[in-house]
Amino acid sequence: SLEAVVWDPGTGRHVVRTFGREDAAIGPLLVHMGRALVTSATLQLGADVNLRCLSRTDVPASELYAPPALAGPRSFQALAEASGRVESTWFPFTECPWVRVWSAEPERPAGSLSLDKPYPYTFANWVAREDSDAAAAWLRETPSRTPAFLGLARALAQAGLDLTGTRDVWGPSRFTTLHVKPSTLRYHVSGHAILCRRADLQRVASEFHRAVEDLLEAARIRGAFPVNGPVDLRATGLDHAGPGQAEALLSPIRPRPDHPDWDCALWAEVLTLPGTPGAMRFFTDLEAWMLGNYTGDYASVRVEWAKGWAYSPAGPWTGPGMLEGHIPRGFTEGYGRGWREALEGLRALDPAGIFGSPFLDRLTKAR
Repeated sequence: SLEAVVWDPGTGRHVVRTFGREDAAIGPLLVHMGRALVTSATLQLGADVNLRCLSRTDVPASELYAPPALAGPRSFQALAEASGRVESTWFPFTECPWVRVWSAEPERPAGSLSLDKPYPYTFANWVAREDSDAAAAWLRETPSRTPAFLGLARALAQAGLDLTGTRDVWGPSRFTTLHVKPSTLRYHVSGHAILCRRADLQRVASEFHRAVEDLLEAARIRGAFPVNGPVDLRATGLDHAGPGQAEALLSPIRPRPDHPDWDCALWAEVLTLPGTPGAMRFFTDLEAWMLGNYTGDYASVRVEWAKGWAYSPAGPWTGPGMLEGHIPRGFTEGYGRGWREALEGLRALDPAGIFGSPFLDRLTKAR
């Protein structure tokens, strides 16, 4: 359940109201884009499980993201099928990504480091804000330093895993899955979720990786280096509601009833330091490519609300085609009134738009 500040027509004022997960009115509140004020939430959790996380830095990107016809046992999909949990971090202009594979292990495997707290990769979480800003300024001054900078970042990650003994860690999932703190480099991050069939996961990952490589190479030829951070890919299941529970209407990974075969999502993130020249052009081009590639019965793209999306040369959250077209369609196709249902629910709980903003008003205007 959750508690939210909502309009009460009976009293003519805003009140705190409790919504159970079985209450249809909770659907728009579960993912509300900031268009509501949730004051508390009560979560139902299962028992924690012990997970082992193995970090690999020996799989070339050409093998990890190989086209499906060439994919082998160390491909992204093969690793996901073997354990169900995989994430890759590729530093552009380098050969081998940092791949993390989680597996359920009730007992500590021999050789695994037992964790008693989260964030084991301390080598990645020590950057002061002024140092992050200095790195961004250094690369803005001479963008051609970017390949060397990314090579250094990748080398530091590999050395950090060895020096801290964290290539093989084990413990409660809350310790082995939480690994990024606010004290890492301060990146701008684009974020999208690609809904697809599990059988197509390798194709989705391979095509995305190739598109990023092609766009970066085209930029390099122009003398531009718009991406100076890693590219992260992560595979997950979808956001299924339990029996009798209301769906999260605006969840990026809400299942499509007209595509029950789309049973997983690939989360794709590209990171770059703020102010990097050419970054907005790159993100605009990449997003346009994604929308044109993952279509029809193959796959569909949704935005990760907490990250950057709807790009134009002016920056994130500005692209009219996304704001006024693709995003509403993405939550309407397969649902009938999906997008409109969510917006009507939010407006009913806050008819005066107290929790709105000019940006949200543009995004959520009736269509």
